[in-house]
Amino acid sequence: MNHMQTTRLGFCLFLGFLGLIALTTAIAAEFKHTQASEVTYEHGECTLPSSPALALGTAAAIALLLAQLSSNAMGGCVCCCTRNVNKVPSRNISIATLSLFMSWITFAFAFFLLVAGSSMNQRQPYKNQWIDDECYVVKPGIFATAASLSLVTVMLNIIFYLAITTKKVEDLPTFSYPVSNGHANGGGNGHVISVAANPAADDETKDDAARKEG
Repeated sequence: MNHMQTTRLGFCLFLGFLGLIALTTAIAAEFKHTQASEVTYEHGECTLPSSPALALGTAAAIALLLAQLSSNAMGGCVCCCTRNVNKVPSRNISIATLSLFMSWITFAFAFFLLVAGSSMNQRQPYKNQWIDDECYVVKPGIFATAASLSLVTVMLNIIFYLAITTKKVEDLPTFSYPVSNGHANGGGNGHVISVAANPAADDETKDDAARKEG
């Protein structure tokens, strides 16, 4: 595994880790958010206590934001460089563009649900309610929807990154192996075989060279 493959794998694992954080914290917030039964009234006006969903939803939003920005930054470095873009297959550019566009749509919805839902779970005291002097409770399924959208967003980010960082076959580095057609004493002419830097192809070429020498 070369340096580029290691970098791609490591970054995809990093995005997956952020996606896992966003997914699990959003699901936890779904079970921990303030319930309508917790609304109390004081002097005719409602009050609500704070809940763990405030911190959980905020953590999910931050993890999702980091995943979105980091994937766009890493992939954008390729897009901003014309020389690098020319090395990417045209089909991959189309896939990357579509994935990037879709990821921003799913990210916008997920991030909005997480931020709005989290803010509703902060303490809403007497005469200082969430908005319009009214107490608001997150409806069931809001955080679960945000969790699903977060997962889709991270998957799209991974597809975008892998697509935009894949080079054309002709742009891969090649290695040459001299193959002798003569006898063991060094007689005869030789020729050179050039192969792309593909581990599977590399091993196969070495085996063919060994059989010819034998």
